[in-house]
Amino acid sequence: VGSTRHAHLTAALSAEVKHVAVRDGLRVKQGQLLVQLDEQNFENIIIQRQAQVQHLASKVQIQKLINKTDRAVLTHEKSILRLQKKDFDRFEKLRGDDHVSERDLDRMSRIHAQAAIAYAKRSLAVESAKHYLNILRAQLSDAKAALSQAQSDLVDTKVKAPFNGIVTQLMVVQGDRVQIGQPIINVLATDRLEIRA
Repeated sequence: VGSTRHAHLTAALSAEVKHVAVRDGLRVKQGQLLVQLDEQNFENIIIQRQAQVQHLASKVQIQKLINKTDRAVLTHEKSILRLQKKDFDRFEKLRGDDHVSERDLDRMSRIHAQAAIAYAKRSLAVESAKHYLNILRAQLSDAKAALSQAQSDLVDTKVKAPFNGIVTQLMVVQGDRVQIGQPIINVLATDRLEIRA
């Protein structure tokens, strides 16, 4: 008697064997737990990854609000700059007609320069904020991928029967430390047994 299907199950991650639910020669059903690896570290990693995702998602939202406010302020600063330029041009014209002192013209020139500097700084802040938001979004995407991987790792702590069968070889005991790719258990399918002469 032989089977056309067998599985050599290996560890998908490095962990300690927490529980062995079967023994050699035992019949198992598809999806049945065979070996449970210690999940504590993986649960802790998930908690850390979830916190990182929440932190970065909050930073993205805050940055969006900052960007929105900076764009609104930029619009006002542009208007102020235009008004300051008009005032400065009037003062220059009046200075040419000797109606304004050199000191008043210098004061107006400083005010205009300060408005121009404020506008340039805000423009730079708005442009930089776009790039920073893109960086935060990329970090958030990476954090979500890391969380997904951690959740997948947690699932991999449960070694389950891939099909109905018989355990032909159990290679670990409770307390063993397994490494990625290390053989854990062999299962022979019982749904496709062949009689060979």
